[in-house]
Amino acid sequence: MRQKAIGFVVMAMAIAGAAGACATGGSATDTHPSRDGSAPHTDSGTGNDGSTTPKDSGTTPKDSSTPIQDGSTCNLTVCGSLCVDTTMDDSNCGQCGHACSGGSSCSNSTCQCSGGMTLCSGVCVDTMTDNSNCGSCGAPCTGGSTCTSGTCQTQTTSSAPPQGTCAHDLCDGTTGLYLDVGCDPSSCVTNVCSTDSYCCDTDWDSLCVSEVAQYCPPYSCP
Repeated sequence: MRQKAIGFVVMAMAIAGAAGACATGGSATDTHPSRDGSAPHTDSGTGNDGSTTPKDSGTTPKDSSTPIQDGSTCNLTVCGSLCVDTTMDDSNCGQCGHACSGGSSCSNSTCQCSGGMTLCSGVCVDTMTDNSNCGSCGAPCTGGSTCTSGTCQTQTTSSAPPQGTCAHDLCDGTTGLYLDVGCDPSSCVTNVCSTDSYCCDTDWDSLCVSEVAQYCPPYSCP
């Protein structure tokens, strides 16, 4: 009986040893948990740059004015050696070689001005104050009139600056009202207030009136 018991112990130890060898021997391929906490992945030996997005496959569409390389294709418009999006390219707006000028930019294949400006003869202008394009392109003010709020208006006196949309005449220093920068088409208010901010912050008084001749030539107040 004693010999049989010893035999069973030896056999059990042999089986345990074989199982341990299988557990520790490992395979040629390791597994480890990924860094984002998702399911473990198999290490195939390929390098990983640690990014969370796939590497550039080279199929990203070319944007406006991208040089065309040998063997590449252009799904937009070919202008010389460039692949161009003519709906937004300032140098090729709507078609190759058509450049936007005068402060305009390309939008929907058309050169357009921003800030309420209008494109007249290749230049962005404010038709509310532009003496050569008053109210619309090609509508000049003549006979000494000045473009104010999109219409040609004649000055009340030959030397006084035009009032424009200002709250009162620039030669009136009795109202107790300050004037806003840019309210007159001649920019006289802007010139005066850049030196004497009181005129645009508190009151356009008699001193502001006297400064018209100094900062707004050839205008002056009688």
